[in-house]
Amino acid sequence: SVVFSVGSDTPQLTADDGIAYELFGLAYYSEEVRNFGESSEIERSYFTSDGLLLGKSVQMTMMTYDYQTGQEHTRVETNYEDGDYNWLGNEWTVSNGERGYRVEKTETLTAEPLFLDLNGNGTASETNVSITVTKFYESQIFSDGSGEEIIMYRDENGQELGGYIIREGYKLVIDGNWSPTGQMVDASGEELNIFTDLLKADTWSNDLDVITTWAAENSQTGTEEEITSAWFNALTTAMIADFEDAQSEFLTNPDGTMSGLRIVGDTYTFEITGNLTVEGGLEDGDVSGILNGGKVYQSGVLVSDGTGLFELDAETFGVIMDALGLGPDDGDDGPNDGDDDDGLGPIGGDGTTTGPASVDVQSDKIVISFDNVDISENDMAQVSLNGTPVDLTDSNITFTASYMDGAEKFAETDYTHPEPPYDGPAITGAVYDASGDVLTIT
Repeated sequence: SVVFSVGSDTPQLTADDGIAYELFGLAYYSEEVRNFGESSEIERSYFTSDGLLLGKSVQMTMMTYDYQTGQEHTRVETNYEDGDYNWLGNEWTVSNGERGYRVEKTETLTAEPLFLDLNGNGTASETNVSITVTKFYESQIFSDGSGEEIIMYRDENGQELGGYIIREGYKLVIDGNWSPTGQMVDASGEELNIFTDLLKADTWSNDLDVITTWAAENSQTGTEEEITSAWFNALTTAMIADFEDAQSEFLTNPDGTMSGLRIVGDTYTFEITGNLTVEGGLEDGDVSGILNGGKVYQSGVLVSDGTGLFELDAETFGVIMDALGLGPDDGDDGPNDGDDDDGLGPIGGDGTTTGPASVDVQSDKIVISFDNVDISENDMAQVSLNGTPVDLTDSNITFTASYMDGAEKFAETDYTHPEPPYDGPAITGAVYDASGDVLTIT
């Protein structure tokens, strides 16, 4: 029923109203202000143009004390509920720069968001659809400006369907398993091609013999420009697929300063270099500067060279690496942020309780630490050695201990390099695949 009369002077939400606008759109609102000494409260009620209640918010302003810094800050926190008084979420800001929100709402979409296939029919970005989803928003920005925002869509059963991670103004597309898809959306919501729009790869110098051979093998016809474009699209697609289990490393100048990054797959190698500055140590410092050169190698042969053909700040390049699911092997903190003797940092799926927490490859054994107290020896045994499945109970790799230690369970294995016919390289590292709960030791 109508509970409010909307007049010509009734204030209305705009896109600048942030989460309130996301929840209630172009709603009209009334508000009541209440003061309680050093704190205050603003209650807003949101209505349709017909005066129907959509929901409410209560914004509280208070003083808080930071015992670590000895400073007092102003904190503003807003809680939201719908027209039936169901809690929708909250947002907050602090005078030291901290801010964030955690909100979700159910909505019916008539078009799928860019790059997302929410109805699961194999086609993304569809229009003229009717899909009811729960849209989940979360953000945590710290006082130094670091942090990220997340949008995830879920179906009526709570199954996650895909969404975005927002960094540096860009949207990184993620699937329902929270894995990056290699696609990005720019700040205006338009499709963004990482290679041509950001790395200007359509201007790079390419090996014409390689392109000619590829065109003949794939019956590709057209103008030279069309063939080159088709070849490069195929190249980048194959390269991203090849980098699923790639190794990466920092490149350094003769004086030890950082110059770039190299990513090495089975077939392709990608290098990007520039003028970089590292504040702090090379392994865990903050990288800034400009990247202005790139090279792609196929089976060791240089096939595309972009030296000096683009300029990209280090922060944006970091976003690209996240979008592609690439970067230094153990995450954003540098090539070694753990205590393992082999230089590998902690691993473990999504970083919570889905699998191995760390792997320590020693000369005579492998020690695998798990962060899920419910994990079984059968789960621990899902290991592959250089791509070959290995039963941890066989004669080459066996469990010697499995026990509880506080909140963690450990599996310690003796390691003897398999006898022929296996003739691959010795173990050098390990990667955990959360999608299959499989630990790959290489």
